[in-house]
Amino acid sequence: MTQRGLTLIELLIVIAIIGILTTVGFVNLLNAQHSTLVHQASTELAANLRTARSDAQRYDKNVRFALPESPATSYILTYGAISRQVELPQGTQLKVVAGSSSVTYNAPFGETDAVNREYQVRLARPGSSPTVYIKLVGITGKVVQSEQP
Repeated sequence: MTQRGLTLIELLIVIAIIGILTTVGFVNLLNAQHSTLVHQASTELAANLRTARSDAQRYDKNVRFALPESPATSYILTYGAISRQVELPQGTQLKVVAGSSSVTYNAPFGETDAVNREYQVRLARPGSSPTVYIKLVGITGKVVQSEQP
């Protein structure tokens, strides 16, 4: 008489393997989500800084970028007399690495008031999380994104 089916041990081994693969997949998915969140925040910040420089040139008004504190979850853009606060995606922080917490693009050429500012965008939680650096280079305030300080 032949038996068909699985033994209990074979079934437990299959369940254990599925559990291990699910755990590994979940950890990788979580890391990818954190990385995407940081890259989204840094891309948005870089785009707003480029727009600020362009607006200073286009509309002949000074544009100021400022952090209320460091690390911050938002930043303030001031166009002439109009200010707006921009929130970073939830769970991300912005920190000053080099220079002061504000920069002004002066009209009419969009030049900055100081050179070589550096900001760090990272997750708000401590630990090994992805980090992106936003650098304002030279008097022109060119915006450069990198994953290296």
